Amino acid sequence: MEDAARTPFNDAVAVRLLDFTETEAAPLEAGLADLPAGGAPYPVEVKAVRLYPQCAATAIDHVDLHYRVGAQSKQVELSGADGTYHGSIPAMPAGTALNYSILTSAGGYARSLPDNRADDAYSAFVGKTTPLYCNDFEAQIDGWTFGDAKGKKGDFQWGTPIGKSGDPPAAFSGVLKMPAATATPAIASAMKTVRQPKAGIAQDRGVEAVSAPSPPAAMMAALSEAWRSMPNHWPNALNEAIRQADTPSPISARPAASPAMSCARAKTAAPVAAKTAEPERAAQVCGIPVEQIRQLARDYGTTQPAAIRLNYGMQRVHGGANAVRAVACLPALTGAWRHRAGGVLLSSSGSFPVDRTALQRPDLLAGRSPRTINMVTIGDDLLRESSPAFGPKIEALVVYNSNPVAVAPDSSKVVRGFAREDLFTVVLEHFQTDTADYADYVLPATTQLEHWDVHVAYGHTDVLLNQPAIAPLGQARSNTQVFRDLAARMGFTESCFQDSDEQLCRQAYGAKVDFNQLLEQGFAPLGGPDAPFAEGGFPTPSGKCEFFSERLAEQGLDGLPDHVPNHEAAGTSAQYPLAMISPPARNFLNSTFVNVKSLRDIEGRPLLEIHPHDAAARGIQDGSVVRVFNGRGSYRCHAHVSERARPGVVNGLGIWWRKLGLDGSNVNQLTSQALTDLGRGPTFYDCLVEVEAAGA
Repeated sequence: MEDAARTPFNDAVAVRLLDFTETEAAPLEAGLADLPAGGAPYPVEVKAVRLYPQCAATAIDHVDLHYRVGAQSKQVELSGADGTYHGSIPAMPAGTALNYSILTSAGGYARSLPDNRADDAYSAFVGKTTPLYCNDFEAQIDGWTFGDAKGKKGDFQWGTPIGKSGDPPAAFSGVLKMPAATATPAIASAMKTVRQPKAGIAQDRGVEAVSAPSPPAAMMAALSEAWRSMPNHWPNALNEAIRQADTPSPISARPAASPAMSCARAKTAAPVAAKTAEPERAAQVCGIPVEQIRQLARDYGTTQPAAIRLNYGMQRVHGGANAVRAVACLPALTGAWRHRAGGVLLSSSGSFPVDRTALQRPDLLAGRSPRTINMVTIGDDLLRESSPAFGPKIEALVVYNSNPVAVAPDSSKVVRGFAREDLFTVVLEHFQTDTADYADYVLPATTQLEHWDVHVAYGHTDVLLNQPAIAPLGQARSNTQVFRDLAARMGFTESCFQDSDEQLCRQAYGAKVDFNQLLEQGFAPLGGPDAPFAEGGFPTPSGKCEFFSERLAEQGLDGLPDHVPNHEAAGTSAQYPLAMISPPARNFLNSTFVNVKSLRDIEGRPLLEIHPHDAAARGIQDGSVVRVFNGRGSYRCHAHVSERARPGVVNGLGIWWRKLGLDGSNVNQLTSQALTDLGRGPTFYDCLVEVEAAGA
């Protein structure tokens, strides 16, 4: 038997939405109950059943029901005992799509239902629904077949099987049929006209549906009313196809992006025609097989929903912005922006409604524009003298939430800048970082345990509140407290300079986030649509996903995304033949946590990963000390000979503190201050080097 502390959920939890139209409860998992509009609330029952009586389990503390209508999310605590809990959801008007989830708590553990990766909520529809297309696949009717030509295991297919199990490599031809009993005359008539020269197979909640790439306008008109009344029950692929009735399909066997999603064709027709983007060109630039590119295109173009998780590494080269632009256009080609699990995610932080005017108070500038120094070029900028182009020489610096001596590129220049005798430097820190070593004053900063703060997020849409768990230790002060004290000493009397950290947290979102909810539970969901760009609404002048950007063209830039070569392209230097990237070490967060000895012990030592072929050509053995160098500097570290590094590419794992390196430097000794094509970002992965054995 297992320990009860380790198995608090020895229960199977069944959730049932009690349907007024049935004498017995219908499982909520079905998500297809036609609930009556208005009237009495909808009762909900949650029942816990012990699976293994011989194993101990912690009793369920409480059960919460979360339901969502549009962007509004509510919570209801269910009451009950002996494993059965009841509550209710208020009555809703017809046409409402309800989304539910259940949170059970037992002995400090929590479980969210539904407990799967596909859905974050159950669903039910208020009002009556009419199925547009249903099929009993066990009966193999309406032209559907199952398996390959020999009757072996395989997927449902439309048309004649090709003799291979699994998904067909190409779509089949045929005519989409609809049982007459479920069709109105208008719909049935329209359906008869729908032909699929290259039909694809899509799956929606256990229902196999045929997607029509470009149905005629007559079908759009015949089905529009039915579509409006049944957004939750229309198969996704068919739904998408119908909405694209008059939009040309850019990818065969897939519906096109909707008119709301596509770029303005009048603007893009000519430029697109003048561009070539052959897979062979991409293969040459990227150094990967052309067939691999073609296969990726096929997989992405024929899979719905398809999601792209984009991270920042792609941007760390000269053409990083254009690369991101190109990737962001892909979901518009396939219609993936329409799906709650489709599109592109880089960071969710831009979704948070931060009131920056309230926090930053630009009104106090009185029309003045403060100078902004790019941290990417801090090495050069700290060494500049006063000039009309640059402005006054930098004579004082306050550093907080950063460690530029370690993390900024071309760090030999950064070190020289911070080492200036005439530079007054104050660092707010918890630890003696590389940057703190050059400070005139180090002021003790509070940790997360000691101050108020609100957090945006990188990969979710919950506002987070950080409340202090303990009072600040010693003389530690929050960053904001330091600035309040400094403002008071400098004679600033505006009331905003007396706002406490808690008051600033309340101002951060204003009325857009319930601060009382933050205080009660520590987080507050933002809400909003699951697919925010399903109907367009992009932050562009047209509100569409613009393949061609007139704003960029007006600035003299390429209106279409295209490949922009690296500043230091591979194969362009005989002196420095190896490309170097510098991904973060796995046990640090950039340069944060390098001070923790246990994490340093796990990470081991500063390493350079090099491919066996490149190592052999240079007489480098695994574990040996090497010198990595280019025109900006050099540093020593240990070599790790591994096929994780591609031939011609070395991986300089960072970011170790300089003081912990073999010669008091780190990988940023070699990186450059050159900027990306748009956005003035860093180009850490745009760097050529040479490597040589350096002895012990």
